[in-house]
Amino acid sequence: WFFREGYTSDGAYVDKDTMLFRMESYIKQLMTHVQEEFPGVVYCWDVVNEAVDPGSADPNTNFGCRTMHGEGEANPWYITIGPEYVEMAFTYARKYAAEGVKLFYNDFNTYFATKRDAIYRLCEHLKNEGLIDGIGMQAYWTGANTSSVETAIKKFAKLDLEIHITELSIDAENLSEEEMNQIAEYMKEKSSGKIQKKRPSPKKKKRFCNLFLISYLYR
Repeated sequence: WFFREGYTSDGAYVDKDTMLFRMESYIKQLMTHVQEEFPGVVYCWDVVNEAVDPGSADPNTNFGCRTMHGEGEANPWYITIGPEYVEMAFTYARKYAAEGVKLFYNDFNTYFATKRDAIYRLCEHLKNEGLIDGIGMQAYWTGANTSSVETAIKKFAKLDLEIHITELSIDAENLSEEEMNQIAEYMKEKSSGKIQKKRPSPKKKKRFCNLFLISYLYR
């Protein structure tokens, strides 16, 4: 309904200018309310979430702008505004964000090479425009290759943007409480540089540790 005439779910999509007006109004009202009612509480905003999708990408965009979402539904931001909706959202967010508050782009599967490179190109452009401060890497890393995760972090770091590990979720694969305590002790020692205990085993615990350690080492 937010994208349609009369704010009704069955109305026609509004035109681009109307949708840009609504976008700016929404961002302005949300940021202004939070910053006036709760000053200093919010230190950063995820301005745009999951706009890159190689599977439904607009081939005319250099960052693989998402044209579909959910179960094959059209992306209403793309329909009403076009791929520039991402940059315009950051433009309005920068306009209304309080001084010192950082702006982030956030996405999942950031360690997949094609998507990683597309996100890099998008954020490189936004940085050149002075519109972005960081990248959020959603960490649904069950099954993720640890070297791919590390490669993605290193690549994004080249942009000299802040990197956040967001929505951290790694399957512990039914580890016992004792095994989880072993992992915690190991990571504590590893982060301090004082390794006294053997690396947890079997492989599932080793991989679990590695993903957390990568996040820690590149903090």
